[in-house]
Amino acid sequence: MSAVLDHKPLLTHEIGSLDKPGWRVKAYGGKPLGPTDFDEATTWGERLQVPDYERLIDLLHHAPFDKEKKAEIQRWSSLYAVRLEESAGLDVVYDGEQQRTEMYDWAVSHTKGFERRGSVRAFDNKYYSKAAVVGPISLREPFHNAEFSYLTSVADAELKVPVTGAYTIADWS
Repeated sequence: MSAVLDHKPLLTHEIGSLDKPGWRVKAYGGKPLGPTDFDEATTWGERLQVPDYERLIDLLHHAPFDKEKKAEIQRWSSLYAVRLEESAGLDVVYDGEQQRTEMYDWAVSHTKGFERRGSVRAFDNKYYSKAAVVGPISLREPFHNAEFSYLTSVADAELKVPVTGAYTIADWS
């Protein structure tokens, strides 16, 4: 464990997810990006001192985006989120689920034994695709490894990777 984690009585960290930037949402949804999206990515890139953020701006100007380019945009979104939390002075950071669809959906999508049953409202104007257990539950594939590997490569602060708990998955199914 690091010296920071060993000696601090109360660690500061974010709980929950962060909104995905408009430029990331639009890029993923195949919607056109406008001047506001480019300005937002530039302003926050400068404010958060994101290294080489100009590469993101260039990338965003080259729609439409294939799967590989969307994954790159997703990584940029993660980097912006990590820098946001680090600039706020948090002791432990993560990317606010920038690489995930949603906390429940992400876990269920990578797990065998679930069947989709439709969308339900989680809170505010947020929805998730509810599933039911229809067979033995098992891990389809490790689904935090790539996320953790990337975040480790960009985070300066201590890193956490939230894992949706079994109780939440059962309660939301």
